[in-house]
This record gives sequence, C-alpha cells and structure tokens, in this order.
Amino acid sequence: MRTFFAPSKGRRIAVIVLAVVLAASVLGIVAIERKPLEEPVRLTTTLEKGTYCYLDVQLLSDWIIRVTGDDNYTYYEAMDPDENWFIVSLDDDVAGEMEACFAAYQYFFYDDAPYAELPEPYRLYGVTGKIRSDDLPSLASYFDATQTEFTNYFGTGYFNEGARPSNDWEVVLFTAGAFSFLFLLILLIQNGISRGNYKKSDNRLYALGKTDDAAAEFTAPDNLRFERAKLVLSDNFVYAGTSGVIAPHEDVVWVYKRVQRSYGVAVATTLHAGLIDGRMVALAGTKVTDELLEQTAAAILQKNPDLIIGYSHEKNKRYRALVKAYKQNQR
Repeated sequence: MRTFFAPSKGRRIAVIVLAVVLAASVLGIVAIERKPLEEPVRLTTTLEKGTYCYLDVQLLSDWIIRVTGDDNYTYYEAMDPDENWFIVSLDDDVAGEMEACFAAYQYFFYDDAPYAELPEPYRLYGVTGKIRSDDLPSLASYFDATQTEFTNYFGTGYFNEGARPSNDWEVVLFTAGAFSFLFLLILLIQNGISRGNYKKSDNRLYALGKTDDAAAEFTAPDNLRFERAKLVLSDNFVYAGTSGVIAPHEDVVWVYKRVQRSYGVAVATTLHAGLIDGRMVALAGTKVTDELLEQTAAAILQKNPDLIIGYSHEKNKRYRALVKAYKQNQR
C-alpha cells in the first residue's frame, strides 16, 4: 500500500530533472556574474544601446525627471571634462556622493550659488540605454526645446549608471531557472500535501481501530481499481493515490466532479470528495469521467446512504452543515 501512495516514477524523475536544471542555472548565472567585464569605452552620444562604457562627470544637475512605481529611475544632466552633455540615470545614493559636481553646476548656472571650482572628474560605469518615448516630451520641456532639438543635442540615448551589459546566456539561464523552480516548488508542495494527508488518514484509521482492516482490504481481489486514476475502492475504504487519502466510506460525505476551464475550454477534470472532518481532497486527477463518478458514488453509497453526489451551491451548504455538526459532536 505504501508503494501505491508513493510518488510515481515519472514524478520522481521530474523532481530530479528540475532540481538539476535549477542548480545548473544558478551555477551558470553565478559564473557569468563573476566573469570579468569587458573593457568599458568612453561614453559618446553615438554609442549603440547596451554598450558598456564610462563617464567622467564634472558638472551634475539636480534631478530632471523622477519616475516611481513599477519602474524606478531618475534622470540628471551631466557634463564631462570636454564639455559634452549627457542625460544620465543615477541612484540617489550615487548622486549624493557627487556633491562637488552638483555644487559646481549650481555655481555656473545660478547667480546666487556660492563660488565653486570645477571638481576632479567623478568616474561612473554603466550601460547605454534608449530614452523612453513617453519621457522625451518631459525632458524636452525641461530644456524649453522641441523633441527634435533635444535629440539633436543629447541624442536618443542615456547613460544608465551601475547597469551591466546584457548577456543572452544569462537571460536563458534565468528563464530556465525560474520555470524549473516554479514547477519544482509545485511538485514538492503536492508531495508534501499528499504525505500530510496520508499521515492524517493513518491517524484517523488508528483512532477508529481500522488500520489493519484498511491494509487487508487494499489487496482484496474484488476491489474496484482505477489504475490510471490511482483510485481503489474496497468494500469499506477509499484509497486515493493522487492525494494520499485513505478513508472509510462513512467519512466520505460528498463527491463531485470539478471541470477546470480556460477561456471556456475544459483543460482538466478532477474527482473531489468532502470528508466529514472538513477536508476537501482529490480522489482522482486524471481519467475522470462520469462513469468514474458514478462507480465511486455507488461503492460509497453501500456504506453511506446519505452521500451527497454532484456539485451545487445547495449541496455545498449541506456539506458544510454536516461538517459543523460533526465537529460540534467531537468537542
């Protein structure tokens, strides 16, 4: 019986494969992150998007645009030692370290600013990016220029400080790792739920004094066995391999078929049961038909004539009332 409730061979293989893919993805990303970066080039307005480069800043404005929400970035205007001007994206903490560049900018462009000399250039490293089209009007308006005038002077790109050059393999590995982690987590959660149900079932059978009876009936030759659905029905018990549940027929008070749809198309059909202790469990997750529901219900009805069959709002209320009454009697 333990073999019947153990995860299938296919599921065990899937867990191993997903774990290997996840580990390989993580190691690959770590290796890429530790790989020395290529030699940066000096920033110009003609560099292609995604170029790793550096910028020596002597003058830095106050922030021009600050965007928050799903994306967070702040644009500044910066000048290099050759008096070339660029739009740059800086984090607040980096901008805070460039107080001398900010003070010099204020002195040269505002009469009431205290005297300041040109500071030593402050070198920044990053990657070129393309200014978003919805940011262009705001940037051009800040400089009292048209968008064409703005792009003619600053170009269509900006300097994204602190960014690393993209790596196609890193994107592939991250995607593979994310999907493998997600599916591995789902499988592990399902396995954990199944083990928890099995333990609760074992405790329930022990409390009823039916542990040996359940073990003996599992191999009875006249059992109804639905191998592909991993469901066995004996004279007195239900054995659901999908969810790890063993329950006396008397504990199963509601059975119904659930159809999961996506855009109106049925994508999965499962057979569910409501137990008298309030647990909703899956009796079968594959090969669920009306015939399977009928045979399951017929087998349980022999010991539990009050079984609720099928789903409706009223039947759900009846089930909840039975569970409530049962729990009150257990106090």
